[in-house]
Amino acid sequence: MTSDAGGGPVRVLAFVGTRPEAIKMAPVVVCARDHGDLQLRLVNTGQHPTAATQALTSLGLTADVELHAHRPEVLLSAQVAVLVEHCGAVIAHEQPQLVLVQGDTSTTYAAAMAAFYAGVPVVHLEAGLHTPTLHSPFPEEAHRRLLRTIAQLHLAPTPNAARHLAACGVAPEQVLVTGNTVVDAVLQALQQPAPELPFDPHRQLVVVTAHRRESWGQPLRHLAQAVRTLAEHLPHVEWCIVQHPNPVLAQVIAEEFAGIEHLHVIPPQPYVEFIHLVRRATLVITDSGGLQEELPTLGVPVLVARESTERTEGLDTGAAVQVGTHPDVVVAEALKVLHHPPAQTTSNPYGDGQAAQRVCQALLWALGRGERPDEFRPS
Repeated sequence: MTSDAGGGPVRVLAFVGTRPEAIKMAPVVVCARDHGDLQLRLVNTGQHPTAATQALTSLGLTADVELHAHRPEVLLSAQVAVLVEHCGAVIAHEQPQLVLVQGDTSTTYAAAMAAFYAGVPVVHLEAGLHTPTLHSPFPEEAHRRLLRTIAQLHLAPTPNAARHLAACGVAPEQVLVTGNTVVDAVLQALQQPAPELPFDPHRQLVVVTAHRRESWGQPLRHLAQAVRTLAEHLPHVEWCIVQHPNPVLAQVIAEEFAGIEHLHVIPPQPYVEFIHLVRRATLVITDSGGLQEELPTLGVPVLVARESTERTEGLDTGAAVQVGTHPDVVVAEALKVLHHPPAQTTSNPYGDGQAAQRVCQALLWALGRGERPDEFRPS
């Protein structure tokens, strides 16, 4: 790790640009602001203009710096170029000792590259996730592989992620298992008052979300067809589709789900409201990585609508089942859960609610300001 014997708090610049990044970074921000040895400033790149802001607001936070770098009309390569430019400018202005990035989005990659160009050490939160295929998920898997080379400290959410980093040649002293901060965020959200939900409490509720680029096109059509089949054959079940704001996805949902009375299409919800929504569910069908990590704490089973997933711990413990998007498979697996709901458990292989504390300790340790924190070990 980098040695820093200077006085004063450690200056950290943390970048987010999407809703999941904001949610997972929020517990670290709260922890750092209560820690006298850390001066953490949060940057919202605006990769998704309102999503990150809404997530932060739901958890009682605001960004210190807003970059407004969203460029929806340009190619992905041009979007990343704009993000690198904006992130580089704020790094030059703020002069941090460390740059903290989360996950695998374009914001994560761009901020890490900008820090690398500026000679500032990069700490990667949620490091070590992987899938065997470079283009799935796209472009996230490529970002992960590049971040393995750029980052100087890799904060792995689970022992499996740490083992993958070791297999890829990352030195053990550069890896620390913290648990996933999203579990901290879930527990924080559950402390907030539960809103009233517009669903019959005596009926089973299924929540469906889909947003990944790999799901666009035929996979999303297939998933929608499966949900429609289920909804038509199970009129006693409430169906809730959380619609992503992307118009590509909205069009498919509008076409596939028209005319089903007990199927509700709702806009993205503030984080606290969303957690209370899925807590009420009998089943969640999703391509979201974050939900795979959140739902075990809520004891809600999840069907993973992807052909591959980097969150294998949930599959290993039975908290999740990977079903892809083939309609017959999705229907069959959903019926299993709805007819015979599994016994609820709140054990979570992804975290214990103390990840943010470990991250803050790790940031100090990275600059020689403290001891290496104890690592997360799933129960």
